[in-house]
Amino acid sequence: MQIQPKRILIVTDSLGAPRFVNDEKITYNDTWIYKVITFLKKYDFEFVFLTINGLDSVQLLQLTRDKLLLYEADIVIFQFGIVDCAPRVLKELEIKLLSIFKLSWIAKRIISKYHAFLSSLRSIQQVGLKEFTKNISEIYMLFNDNNIKIVHVPIAPACKEY
Repeated sequence: MQIQPKRILIVTDSLGAPRFVNDEKITYNDTWIYKVITFLKKYDFEFVFLTINGLDSVQLLQLTRDKLLLYEADIVIFQFGIVDCAPRVLKELEIKLLSIFKLSWIAKRIISKYHAFLSSLRSIQQVGLKEFTKNISEIYMLFNDNNIKIVHVPIAPACKEY
């Protein structure tokens, strides 16, 4: 009888994915996912990974309920939170209104020039701290109830611009 290798499920937002950020090219070999898989290959793990651009804790909670538990992983490695917590310059409604009135180009010019100042001044988050904390707790509970070990990779700079 052959022993089944332990399954590791890796779920991340775009910070774990290959991508271009302005002039910087981040290849698959540069990603933290590649580095973890390469390091752990010698231990005979099976890997499944999902990278979802714009993944926030609200989406991750729904994804956990609908799909992630079905992978029957032994270990899940998460990296998310920058979409939830990164300070924003504009609210979703403001972005929509600028688009409707065809003023997006003006906003982009101003925001790109003063992004750091404006985002710290306005301090808008996609998901508030209270909801973010609640979502993480529920995600952890769902995996713990299914005896799945969790590793949460903290938000870390993934490119020079971030």
